[in-house]
Order: sequence, then C-alpha cells, then structure tokens
Amino acid sequence: MNYFELLKLPTSVDIDLKAAEQRHRELSLQYHPDRQPPGDLRARREAADTSARLNDAIRTVRDPIRRAVYLLKLQGVDLESESNAVRQAATPQLLEEIMSFREALDLVREIKSVARIESTLKAANDRRQRAQETAFAALRIGDTALATQALVEVRYWSRLAEETESAIEEMTT
Repeated sequence: MNYFELLKLPTSVDIDLKAAEQRHRELSLQYHPDRQPPGDLRARREAADTSARLNDAIRTVRDPIRRAVYLLKLQGVDLESESNAVRQAATPQLLEEIMSFREALDLVREIKSVARIESTLKAANDRRQRAQETAFAALRIGDTALATQALVEVRYWSRLAEETESAIEEMTT
C-alpha cells in the first residue's frame, strides 16, 4: 500500500493538505501502540510499524517536492538511484548553466558583494520554482520523462541556492 492509499488520498501531485493532516491524525490515534491491547505484543508491534509508516507518509505528502519524487517512484523512476534515466535527465545544458552559476558565485564571493550574491540566490530560486512548476504540470498529465528531468533540475537549483545561502551567511557573520 503506497502512502496515498495509506492516508486515503488521491494519488496526485495536487492534494488537500488539510484533509491529509486530518486523516493522519485520525489514523495515528487508531494505530497508536498504546491503544492496542496491553497483552497483545503482536498487535502493538504492528501498530508501531503502521504508526511509523503513517509518519513517513505525512512527511512525504506534506512536502511538495518529496510528494512529486514519490509519485515518480510509484511510476518506476527512483530519483534516489543512479540509474541511466536519472543521469540522462541532467542535460548538458543544465549542467553547463549550473557550472556558470557556480563560477559567478565564486567571483561574487571574491569581491564580497552581498547584493550580487542575493541576486544569484533569487535567480536560483526562480529557476527552482519554474522547474518545480514544470514537474508538477508534467505529473498532472502523466509525462514521466519531463517530470523526471524537471525534478532533477529542482535538485540542482536547490543545491545551488543552498550554496548561495551559505555564501551570504559567511559574508554577513
């Protein structure tokens, strides 16, 4: 049973977060190990396992990127693996663009311009947002290849944004 089925949600990138949280609360109460018969160790162990799975499920569906990555996994594409499909999703153009951004970030670090680094951060976040929107649109129409490519882009832009935030922190402390 996948996380969406476990939480009785539609298997979709678009979910009702309030309903997901409510369903998680209800099921967590139902499957809490302390609510099982005290002498039934098997029931308590199964409840603990179900409770842990429910917590994993809500963490996944609550986060839009994790949810999208999980949806791809359900379609046979595991972005956590180093499969050819995942490696090929990082196009030469994307890798070139990321390298250019990193070089620019290094130059800006040298001149210690917080304003320029903040501009780089905004650009990286904008690119990440566009890639995320592309991934979600692709998942809505069932285009696994495009969703994979877009989520790989999200991952690269997210890392670049994190590096940029670290650079800002280094300069301002």
